[in-house]
Order: sequence, then structure tokens, then C-alpha cells
Amino acid sequence: MAERFISKIDDYYGKRFSGTCISKYNAYSMADVYKALSDIGQNVFKSTNDAFGRPLWFRGQGTEAYVLVPSLFRDRENIQNANQSYSTLSLAEEYRHQNFSARVNHLTQTHLQSRVEWQELLQHHFGKTRFMDWSESVETAVNFALEPFIDTKDTEDNRRKRAGLTPGIWIVNPYRLNERVYDFFTDVSNELYIEKALKNIVPNSARRIAMAAAIRNELKNNKDIYFNFSSEKVIDIAINGLVSVCILDEHYHYNAEHMEQMLANCEFNPFFYLIVRYYADALPVEADVGSALLPPIASVQPYHSERIRAQRGTFTIFPNYCRTEAAMQFANTKMDVVAIESQRSLSECFCHIRLCDPARIAKELIYAGERRTEMYPDIQAYADYLEAGRFFA
Repeated sequence: MAERFISKIDDYYGKRFSGTCISKYNAYSMADVYKALSDIGQNVFKSTNDAFGRPLWFRGQGTEAYVLVPSLFRDRENIQNANQSYSTLSLAEEYRHQNFSARVNHLTQTHLQSRVEWQELLQHHFGKTRFMDWSESVETAVNFALEPFIDTKDTEDNRRKRAGLTPGIWIVNPYRLNERVYDFFTDVSNELYIEKALKNIVPNSARRIAMAAAIRNELKNNKDIYFNFSSEKVIDIAINGLVSVCILDEHYHYNAEHMEQMLANCEFNPFFYLIVRYYADALPVEADVGSALLPPIASVQPYHSERIRAQRGTFTIFPNYCRTEAAMQFANTKMDVVAIESQRSLSECFCHIRLCDPARIAKELIYAGERRTEMYPDIQAYADYLEAGRFFA
């Protein structure tokens, strides 16, 4: 049976700003992984809302010390302008969008339009974005975590990676994560976030303040209308709470001319509008030590490449966090305030499984038919597999 244990302040991840408790497991085989998932689904994530079980997403990492922070936030000080409407990260993101889309547009399998779509594709090809990769398949996540063993080429680089591997997989309940985002906007202390998001469509300050208060109250009092559709007869367990930032961005721009009136009448879901402003348009969000942060959001995205489809890719998209001077000293450390595992409100959204015997688990995956070509379905990967010279590492 997989060993279950709870992390404390000085356990596994090291010292944290708060006593976050994330359920953790040790697995020595794929059987242990599946047993841990059974416990996670039946016990850790079980609640009134999760009584029927909900889809889980998975992320494999070869290094347990790697904190859950997007690549674009690493080694970067994000400075806002005076209006707190634009930042250096905004600029870095836009330059990447312009140059990446200009150079690979002819290689894409579908027509991409928005910056969000291009970031999705860039993330899956190891570019720096506000996105973090997840998968709807636990086998894909384990495959990623054990990639030096799944890639059986006997090279010096692979041998070095195998020797230093400390692999594990993260599990997220995407419904719970997005529920935390929704609840953030219903908190009266966060009403300024709503007001800030309305500046582009409501120039009058007094009207904007009143509209922000009305939207917050509407969201707070009608969660079953704007977030969680359910009734005694219908429970949309597979889709409740799961958004697509890319599709919402399209809907927003299609209705942009009438957006103020649509929000005033709640013809356009106010929660969806806030998602577009903070996760697609990337309005800067100040991140300070000890403060409650706007959480990342779990998003399903169109499969814009065969690679994303093969990996059954999904994403957590981070807001445009601007660390304060006090918070910057912890950037790129285990205590980074913007890291998922450092945010107290998210403890019950995530679990972790440490893969304690990577060679054995990799062999079990390979016996079950997993190959590196499953993750990278391109000609080069198939050629490498044929020439690997061995079946196991």
C-alpha cells in the first residue's frame, strides 16, 4: 500500500511561509501509484461537491525540488507601470508572441489567433510562459517524470540524468482550484480586483466602483448560476468548473462592443469576464509576503498540435504576478510566494506522489506499452527509439 503522509513546515519542501498541508505518498511501483490515486479520489478530494468524483490532472517532474512556478517567472523581476496596468513580464510575453508566431505560423496544424493560444503552443515546445503543463493521463505524467529511463539510449547525458533523478508527480483537482479563483473574487477585500478589471470598459470612476460591488455580490450570492451548475436531476461532473481561457477570450472579443451593458445585465458571465482580464489579458497582480494571492486557473485548451493531443495536455495559467521587493528575495527558492505549494488556500487542491523506485516503475510502464514516442510523436523520436539499442535503461 502506498504510504500516505502529510507535509509540515519543515518536511519535504523545507520551510514555508505557512503551515500548508499537502497530502503526499510514496510509490515503489505503478500499483502503488494507482493505490495512491484511489485514496486521493476517495478520501483526500472527497467533499460534498466532489461526492461523485471529479477529473484529476497530473504533472510529472524529474526533480522533487523543482517548485511549481512557471518558467517566465524564474530569474525575472516583474515591474509594473504607474497605473499597474502593464509590466516587464507583459512585454516579455508579447515579444515572445510576436517572434514565435512570426517564425512558426507556417508549421502549425491549426490557425492560432490569440496570445493565449500561442503561449499554449510555446509552452509545449519548452518556451517560457505563464503556463504550466498538466495531463489528463497519469501514465503521461509518470512518463515525463521518468523520461531518462523511458528514453533507453545509453548516452552519458542519460546516465547522468538517471543518477540524479528524484522524480514525482503532482495531482491537482482542477474543479477545486478554479473554485478557489471564483471564491477569491467574491471576497469583499478583493473587490478592487474587479474594479481594476472594469477600467477598460467603464471609464467613470463612481460607476465603476458601484458596478464592481454589484458584480461581487452577484457572484457571491449566485455561485450555482455562474460557476457550479448542478441540481438534483443534473450533475455535470465532467465539465463543472473547467474553463477554457482561449475560448473565453474569443467570446469576450466577439462581444467587446457591448460588454459594459452585458455585464451590467449579467448577460455575460462576470466570472468569465474576470478570467479573461487576469489570465488572457494578464493584468498585473501584486504578490507580497503573507498576502492572499489570486490563484492560478485550470484551463482546457484546443489541441493545437499532435504533441499536445498525444500528451492529453491541459494547463494551469498563472496571473501576471509582480513580486514586491520583500517577496523578490524568495524568488526561485522553495519559499517563493507565487509557487503553488506556498499558497495556503491551495493546499486542499493538490497532492504529490514521490516515485521511489524509478527504474522499476519505468520498466513497468515500458512493459505496458509506454514509449518516448508516446510523448513526442514525431519522426525523430521514432528514429531514436529504433536506434536505442536496448529495451530497458
